Amino acid sequence: MPPTKPVLYFAYGSNMNSEDLKIWCRAHQTEIRLKNPKVASLPDYKLAFTHNSKRRSGGTADIVREAGGIVWGVLFETDEASLRNIDKKEGWTGDLSQSAYKRIEVTVLVDGKLVPDVINYEVIKKAKYRPNKAYLDVIVKGAEDHRLPEAYIENLRKLSGG
Repeated sequence: MPPTKPVLYFAYGSNMNSEDLKIWCRAHQTEIRLKNPKVASLPDYKLAFTHNSKRRSGGTADIVREAGGIVWGVLFETDEASLRNIDKKEGWTGDLSQSAYKRIEVTVLVDGKLVPDVINYEVIKKAKYRPNKAYLDVIVKGAEDHRLPEAYIENLRKLSGG
């Protein structure tokens, strides 16, 4: 039997932060395996905070279509079991009426090359919310750890006031 092709997942928010992800996994007695991280960008989108999270005490990250925009993040390889746990973390039940985020496929850029069929998550019912500084700090730490472009990290810092 041929080896299974890895599932590709693009993280742009708190899931870039491995320590924050470990905390969630411990609390839910589960595991999310993310490997082979690569800096990636999602063209024609912008980062927004369109879902209110009680756990995060404010708005959480989302992608919103915007011509010419760019969202930086991390492309990971994962597996089906981990993807089901990411679904759980992101509130995707498979039912649009019962979910916070929906699973979508996007094409990202890695080292100037298009990578199609990448799993991502997008808020279903969008509204504007103010993100909590502690949550933004989680995103900034993940962006720093994966060495996203400094200008992008600086814009994230400005959002958190730090």
